[in-house]
Amino acid sequence: LQHTYQGRSMNNSFVMSDGSESLVEAIGRGGSADDNLFDTIVGHMEDVVIAPEFEHINREFLQKHCHEFDHSEENKIIYTILFQQYTSTIEKYLEAELSKRMPGFSMQRFSELLRTRHDQISSDILDLLTSLGDFLQFKEVMLDCKDNGFDRSSDLDMELAVSSMPIHSG
Repeated sequence: LQHTYQGRSMNNSFVMSDGSESLVEAIGRGGSADDNLFDTIVGHMEDVVIAPEFEHINREFLQKHCHEFDHSEENKIIYTILFQQYTSTIEKYLEAELSKRMPGFSMQRFSELLRTRHDQISSDILDLLTSLGDFLQFKEVMLDCKDNGFDRSSDLDMELAVSSMPIHSG
């Protein structure tokens, strides 16, 4: 199979932007090189978001910060600060974990692939990737966490993560 990454290709490997090669572990479903790359990234992303470490990051953030939120119509500055911290934390974690699994991984390249493949990704992962930029959803989950006294935090972890991430292309 021919696999392409950042414009260059080799058989059964990706040539990374730094010129190094990375063997592809689970490719061969057919389709184009871009399809195979996309499938590989999504597979790794699914592994990352179901891992206990990812759940821990979400739970810890919720428990540490949900007390800051209240049901008033006013959105306090701290909400925006916390939203930005959460978004940054999750995006950096995802990118770091994907880079460990795929040296040379590029979120920008993945974003480009995702734009034409929304129907080729699980709804949970797509929700995660598209809603990290959704402040109102973030506030709602934080309020839900506060209102329920953390007893639903493991359910909320994935709900927040899976409903919270815009892919930034630059």
